[in-house]
Amino acid sequence: MEDEILKNARLELEELKQISSYFKLDNFALYMKIKRTELLIQCGNIKNIDQELRKLEKNIRKEIFKTNISEKYKSPNKKEIWKKSTKFEYERALYPTLLEKKIKDSILFSPQILVVFHSCMSAIDAILKVILALFTKKDKIYIISLAYYFETISLFKIFYNIKGIKLDILDKILDFYNLLENNSVADVFFVEGMDVNLKEDSLDVKYINSIIRKRKSNKPVIIIIDTTLINSNFNVHEIFYKLNINLIIFVVRSGLKLEQQGLELANIGIVEIYTNDSKLPLEKIKNILITARTLCGTSISHTEEKMLLSDLFFCSKTLDYISKIEKNAERIYTAIRDTKRKELNLVCYKEHAPFLLLYLIESNLESCINFISRLRKYLNSRKTDVNIGTSFGFRHLRIEIIKHVSYNCIIRISPGVYWGNDCKYLVDFLNLCE
Repeated sequence: MEDEILKNARLELEELKQISSYFKLDNFALYMKIKRTELLIQCGNIKNIDQELRKLEKNIRKEIFKTNISEKYKSPNKKEIWKKSTKFEYERALYPTLLEKKIKDSILFSPQILVVFHSCMSAIDAILKVILALFTKKDKIYIISLAYYFETISLFKIFYNIKGIKLDILDKILDFYNLLENNSVADVFFVEGMDVNLKEDSLDVKYINSIIRKRKSNKPVIIIIDTTLINSNFNVHEIFYKLNINLIIFVVRSGLKLEQQGLELANIGIVEIYTNDSKLPLEKIKNILITARTLCGTSISHTEEKMLLSDLFFCSKTLDYISKIEKNAERIYTAIRDTKRKELNLVCYKEHAPFLLLYLIESNLESCINFISRLRKYLNSRKTDVNIGTSFGFRHLRIEIIKHVSYNCIIRISPGVYWGNDCKYLVDFLNLCE
């Protein structure tokens, strides 16, 4: 096992060196930290290697921010008085055209429209504004939503129940399929590709195609799909296969979670639009999205665009990164799914999920905090640790407590791309029979 961890440490160091190279980081102190980590690996010192790799990643991330800071004003200077100006007036109205083109060119399925926002939530909000504009003649727009994220459910409930929208929120994927096939009144269907609670089955794209083909209504179908958790396993063309009715698909996702190789340099929400309707006013839709972004200040900044334009984020390395995290999550689950640890009620996992969930028998907050404290004590005694923090998709192991409506509290374990002592001893701890 030590040989595997040393091998993984060497691979992680090489990845970090490549990241440093992509961003052209030329810093002597950083160079010395890399050399120190190399020496530890060469000496076979695996006891402290997790900590050194974490420190090195943080230093690289810090240098990326320092070397990519844009000096442009939030309100840019005019090039000439009254004659010629920049393409925009304020940073909040920035047109990140270079970034949008680069993302669009990297997508296999050639979306007709691609627009980026400061977050996935602001992207969903803008899509709903487009839909409101498209249905201006209707008294009420009927949306059927299968959302799992608390933020998404809140967005629909708080902001859209009061804006002439009838909203049905579902919690079962089978109910969603049934209504998509049989409900000819609904205007829009919203669905998240994977249940963040890992209870429901993930979205079946081919099955959606078969459902739409069986619909008795010829009314055009509008679907919004959040692919944040299934992006590397999502094929939008399969939904359009041999359809005889018009379909509009808004694909939205967070580009922060898994697509920045754990660096979390910038919040970004990405909207892609696909349709087989030749009469759809695509230019109007794009203008509404951009106008909503401009007025609400939900564009990204100069600095964020500059960092995200790195070729690091637009190559097969990103898919490889996501795949490694998914494999590490599956590996932890396989190793602990039959654990006899008495305080564990359930270990929950779904194929391709980048995390797994632990349901304790005592599911209150105090019990979860105590559990994580004992885990950290166990890890610290073996010269490693786990990061405490929200979300997933990072380079190193993370753990967090999620407050859940129906189950009180759940512990989420999000492995990183690096499998080190942290993951090894996590598995050992979870398999301890007390």
